[in-house]
Amino acid sequence: MSYSYEYDKSGLASSYLALSFLVPITLVYIYFCFTRKSSKSLKCSTCPSKKSTPFFSFFMLFMLLCLVSFFINNIRTIKMEIKKDFDPLEILGVSLNATPKQIKRKMQNLLMKYSVQKAPEDKKKEYEKICMNISKAYVIMKNKESFNSWLNTESKSGEIMAIPEIIMENAFTAFLIYCVILGVALPFYAFKKWKSMKNKNRLGVNFKSMEEMIGYFNEDLRKKGNVRNLIWILSRSVEFNLHKSEDTNEDDQGSSFKNKGINKDSSSSTLSSTSLTSSSTLNTSLTSSPSSSALFKSIKDKVGEDYGYPLPDPKTVPDGLYIFYDFLFQTGLVSPLEKKKIVKSSLSLVECMKLIAFNRGYIDLLKEIFTLQSMIVQAVFDEEYYFLQYPFVNFKDLFILKIKKGGKIPGEALKCLLENSKLKEAEKLRESIPKIVIDEFVATVKKTRLIEEEGNEEDEVSDIKEDNDEEINNDNNGVYIIPKGSLVTIKARFTTTNNLLNVHTHFIDTPLEHSWTAFISIDNILHKKFIKISKSQEIYFEFEAPGNRKSSEVQLYLLDGFYLKNNLEESILIKYV
Repeated sequence: MSYSYEYDKSGLASSYLALSFLVPITLVYIYFCFTRKSSKSLKCSTCPSKKSTPFFSFFMLFMLLCLVSFFINNIRTIKMEIKKDFDPLEILGVSLNATPKQIKRKMQNLLMKYSVQKAPEDKKKEYEKICMNISKAYVIMKNKESFNSWLNTESKSGEIMAIPEIIMENAFTAFLIYCVILGVALPFYAFKKWKSMKNKNRLGVNFKSMEEMIGYFNEDLRKKGNVRNLIWILSRSVEFNLHKSEDTNEDDQGSSFKNKGINKDSSSSTLSSTSLTSSSTLNTSLTSSPSSSALFKSIKDKVGEDYGYPLPDPKTVPDGLYIFYDFLFQTGLVSPLEKKKIVKSSLSLVECMKLIAFNRGYIDLLKEIFTLQSMIVQAVFDEEYYFLQYPFVNFKDLFILKIKKGGKIPGEALKCLLENSKLKEAEKLRESIPKIVIDEFVATVKKTRLIEEEGNEEDEVSDIKEDNDEEINNDNNGVYIIPKGSLVTIKARFTTTNNLLNVHTHFIDTPLEHSWTAFISIDNILHKKFIKISKSQEIYFEFEAPGNRKSSEVQLYLLDGFYLKNNLEESILIKYV
């Protein structure tokens, strides 16, 4: 028996097909929408308009639910009209291999059953129609030629294909669109994505940039490193060399150290405080277009005039560095698109710097890296002028106030600089910045080897425990007595405020979730565990008490990479007995 195919005129089959992938997507989207941490943005009149991620998410969810409802309604309301041709086999109730005698006998029995003369008055018309169909079916089956003709043509059964009829009516156009999307657009997008990511790590930083940064992170940088040196290292990255193609960078980066006279392993001269202002740092001149050179010269002149801050010669540094300076000093001379690109790259590079510094154990350098990150997020060129992260505060007034106060900016600078509504708005923002309080920072013993090795030490450990409890309760003086050979557990408990607020920024229009990075050091040696803190919680660090020391100082660091002057540190002393 042959088959014919019909395209979906009613939309029922298409509705089933659409629901098969829309329902799973909607369920997953609902889960992520309602399990995501709720937050809201800190806003002021000087802020850029943030993209409302929650609104967009719920709008997309609303659209998905509308589509699902529409297709479900289609399935419930559309009545599929399946074409049923005249089927003599079904009417007579016989099989395809029935003999003429069986067909005739079946016909007679059906005519007697549906006799019009015996039918009730209300069913005579129905019986009459049934009898006509019985007679017609018998005529077809009695004649072999008529039956074979019906069998090869009118007996076909139909199947519905889930392709809307409108697509088939415009098949050529639909085919062209299909080829453009699947044959051109998607492969091109995949190729561009692959090309942009093939030389980048998981943080989106070029491998050459990462390799060069690793070379700079040495003991000399640990001792002399500051924010200005870190910015100089950023400028050496592939991401800041905007005037070069990526392929050129791949060829040039390998010889960049030799060409520029930079020693990766010994860079004391490079990493000096004047490394960014001295053109002698680079021995080669980086070519830029005349328009770019004029723009960068304007930035240099404006920064020098308004801030008194010397910038290096634009010809001796990559283009990206001047775009970065334009962002930090908020000169407004570079297009927002260029600044957005360089800010995104610099934040990714800073994340890589953190990982390298954590791995090397450079604590002081880590503080500088977090300060640099805060400066980028808040668009502030110097940590000293951290009040620039608040709205309506300008550098000239802040600098004059600093001179008046003997070279130091007072903590109540906002009241000295602003008035009325501007002061209220700035103070409100200042109070809304997330804060963290260390409620508990103690050292405890998790496991003691002395008890395992020497059974007669129980009294001694008991005495130690009593002494330890006494120390804890003695005005919280931060001194703890721990047995030698113990596994020391450092417990820290925090309380945070305004932790559901997104980070306030002056330029970045993407919502940023605020957090602190917590880690400890034991006698200035970095513990390799670090934890992100974004809400009130308890954290634990473990280390083995040394057997050759009488005491250790444990320092807790809470570094904020989003706001300036929002870090916290606390220390305790552990005595080993």
